[in-house]
Amino acid sequence: MESTKTIGDILLRLRTRKNLSQATLADRVGACQSAYQTWENNRSIPNAHFFVLLAIALEVDIRDLIPDDLRSRLVLPPLTTAPQPSQEEANAMLRMIVQLQQQQIDQLTREVELLRGKG
Repeated sequence: MESTKTIGDILLRLRTRKNLSQATLADRVGACQSAYQTWENNRSIPNAHFFVLLAIALEVDIRDLIPDDLRSRLVLPPLTTAPQPSQEEANAMLRMIVQLQQQQIDQLTREVELLRGKG
């Protein structure tokens, strides 16, 4: 992968290489478009959870999302030769993650409603 300066530069290059819009990529990783825009515009960085999802959605190794200057300072375990999931498998994993997140949101909503009912 060519030299890059920021995570935003990397995300922009990989996203456009895949011909994806910001909205499409954000949707694929379960983020809102405005959050994705802050990553690509270098106003914030994705957390570890989103790094993994971005790597899957962009079909790259997670290390490819780390700028060269940071990568050289990190001690990373060696790459494994584990097979990469197919796009279908990755999409299924993403759907499962989104479903689990929705279940957590639903549970929290029920708990808040219960607490409000007691107040």
